[in-house]
Order: sequence, then structure tokens, then C-alpha cells
Amino acid sequence: KYTEAIEVKCPDSKKAILNHPNINKERCKYIVADFIDFVDSPTSSAIVANGNEVFFNGVMDQILEGVGNLGTIYPSKLDKKKQKLIEEYTVKIGKYLGKKGLRGFISLDFVVDHRGKVYFSEINPRLGGSTAEKVFMHEMTKKKGFPSLPELELRAVTKNTFGNIKPRRMNKANFSWGVFTVKIGKGSITMKDISPEYSEMDAFKKFKTIVPDFPGKNVLFCTDNNFVCRIISVKPTRKQVEKELRKKSEFVLGCIKTIK
Repeated sequence: KYTEAIEVKCPDSKKAILNHPNINKERCKYIVADFIDFVDSPTSSAIVANGNEVFFNGVMDQILEGVGNLGTIYPSKLDKKKQKLIEEYTVKIGKYLGKKGLRGFISLDFVVDHRGKVYFSEINPRLGGSTAEKVFMHEMTKKKGFPSLPELELRAVTKNTFGNIKPRRMNKANFSWGVFTVKIGKGSITMKDISPEYSEMDAFKKFKTIVPDFPGKNVLFCTDNNFVCRIISVKPTRKQVEKELRKKSEFVLGCIKTIK
């Protein structure tokens, strides 16, 4: 059993940690870790087929609110050197997990501090929140006849190999995309319905912004921190995507009223 995370103003003082009111010295263990004041939080993903075959899906940036993830945007604003380092970390970790028997999608999170140092943060051995968008990007950038990402995962899980494919990494796109999760609080009620004009694949093909998953009109939320919808934008540049995500987020929140 471990206590919740705490902040200690004197990080070098063992006494300050042990005397913190949130720690019960007799019943709980504690973990001490340095706080990294980061400026970027990139994320990567891959598909693991075995201990030698890993298909790398690229580097994106997380959209954060504090330490909470609200979405993903591509391409990453990190320089090529840092992105290459993240790719190397991802493939190396994927191969290690492949030797231990893991098969399928993995996603990894990183943080980058003010000095530009990259730290590995965590790994999620599952589909990530932006996996669908990576599938659509891959469809837009892969060569004709090359397997889709779901097909590559199926081969990994059922055959323990991708087969004879080259390259083992997703092609980079010459456009930008982003997915943003809109969350609302307790007592929020939707005032109108929002229906996407396009499918997500069409949004990628036509460089559009859509709002899928909206629950409809007159839905009341009775708990805190509720998911209400996603916003997906595909545009020629990252700056345009960022602008569209902000614009649509304001539109969605304008369709919601908070009652007492």
C-alpha cells in the first residue's frame, strides 16, 4: 500500500518527508522521486509482433491539462534528434516486451525538461486514445498494398510476425491532425445535438474538423469530470489544427449549460 503523491518543499530533507501529515509511517510505504518541471510531453506507439519485429507508429505530442491528458496532436514539435531518440526507446522497449510474450499495440509517454533532456514516463500495453487517428493517417500515407495497422496487429497476435514487410515504421504525413477530449463537470446539461458532417476517414481525406460521440440534447451529467465528446481536426499545418481545436471546443462548451 502506498500513499497518494505529496509535495515536499524541502526535497532533500528525509525528516520533512517522514513527518509529512499524509504519511503514516507505521502502516504505509513511500516512494521518493524527483519532480521534473517539463515543457513537452511527447507520446509514441508501436505494434509488437515478437522480440525482433516492432512496427513504429510515430511521435505525437500530448495535449495536457496539468498532468491530465486531453488529447494528441501530430506532428510533434520536437526536433528530429529527440524524435529519433524516442523512436529508439520505443522500439527497444517493444522488442524487450516481445521477448516476454507481449503482442499488439503499445503506447509510451515521455517528458522533456527545460534543458531538452528526454525522460521515459510510462508504458501502456494496449490501444491508446488516438489509435484510431493513427489508423487513418496510416491509410493516407502507406503505399498501395501495404497492410493496415489493424491487419498488422492481427498478424502480430495470430502469427507472431508481420511477414515480409518494409519499412517497419509508419510513413510521415505532410499534414497535421489532432484529437481533443472535451470534459464537463457535475450539473452540466446539453442544450442541443451536435452531429458530425463527415466520417472520421472522410475528415482525414478532406481535411475537415468533426465532433463525434456527442450524446445528444437534454443529457444531464450528475458526476464530475465527464467525457462529453471528441474533436478531431485534420489540416495542412499544426497551427491550423490547434486553432480549429480551440474554436470547436468553444462551440461545444457553448452548447452546454450548467445548472445548480
